[in-house]
Amino acid sequence: MGELMFTLATNKVSDDIINLLASSFPMTVREIEKALKNNGKEYSYKYIFKCTQELAVTNILVKKGLKYELNRKYILHLKLFAGLAAKNYKLNQNVFTEAMNSEVLNVFSVEEQEQLRKELMKIVDKHIMQKLSEWYARYYDPEHNELKHILEVGKLKGKNVLELGFGTGRITFEIVKHAKHVTAIDKDVDYVSYCENMAKERKIKNLTLKAWDIKNLAALKGQYDVIISGWSGLHYSADIETLVKNLYGKLNKNGILIIIEAYTQSEYIQILNLVRKKETDYIMKKQKFLKEALFRKFGSCQEDLIPSYYGFPSFEKLEETFKIEMHYEEGIIWTEKDTKKLQNFLKKKNNPLRVDEPPLFFICHKTSTK
Repeated sequence: MGELMFTLATNKVSDDIINLLASSFPMTVREIEKALKNNGKEYSYKYIFKCTQELAVTNILVKKGLKYELNRKYILHLKLFAGLAAKNYKLNQNVFTEAMNSEVLNVFSVEEQEQLRKELMKIVDKHIMQKLSEWYARYYDPEHNELKHILEVGKLKGKNVLELGFGTGRITFEIVKHAKHVTAIDKDVDYVSYCENMAKERKIKNLTLKAWDIKNLAALKGQYDVIISGWSGLHYSADIETLVKNLYGKLNKNGILIIIEAYTQSEYIQILNLVRKKETDYIMKKQKFLKEALFRKFGSCQEDLIPSYYGFPSFEKLEETFKIEMHYEEGIIWTEKDTKKLQNFLKKKNNPLRVDEPPLFFICHKTSTK
């Protein structure tokens, strides 16, 4: 983020002036000209004068008498903005966008401001994805019960698998070790880019990642032996009947559908409810509707609740996980009151660093071609 301060201007001379005044006291235009010359940068007095005027108009510089200095108010905004960005995974996107709409970006054209916002949000999203990936890999399901159940039910060896909503690739990079080939789709292009880089680093050859909305599942080419949806919230679909029909159509005969949903009675969701009430009754109703739709289409729907949990090394890491859940997934700021609520909840537990989060499996088998 520090680089922003030294590349705000529109030309090399202005950049050099900003760098010079950032590390010195106020100067007149003639003093700026002399100091730049001593640094091996010779520019005409007239052009330096023109650049200082432009920088003053955009509030980067302040003129006091005949001398110019960096605008301390502007620097304060920039420092605050950099500080927020440094803690980006603790911010929800609305707060971050608000910070980027402050006068820290007002020196840019509208087009440049928008481009900067997009680039900065990519950096933020990348760090968030890295955090999510770290938490899932280190803390969730340490006994690998979820993965074991996927492998037991799906029998992935020699099979072509379709994964829906792969996110940070937590499940993806495990099932790809067992399947013949995995096609994974997610509508979020940032997740696609993130996992493409991971796949490249790991030299994985039997994985295809696509930016694809599940609403357009019917248009996706290919048939699959197993379809897996891990925590992608299929119950939120606006048209569950059509979704189930498309899932059925994408399976080969004797194909297997594995859907993993959040268990609304888990300790994890209990904690979320303490902080901000989740609509668990609504979620349960939608999950029930999903299961009924699956039963109507497939003729059966097996429901399994598999024991699993988060095992955290410290309260700080535990709290960090819930912070990002609130900020990134729910768009809500975590407060000191939330910390106290969390502490009070954990005090009642025998093992306060263990938070149960059993995955709820819906499993269907395609036994006909209807």
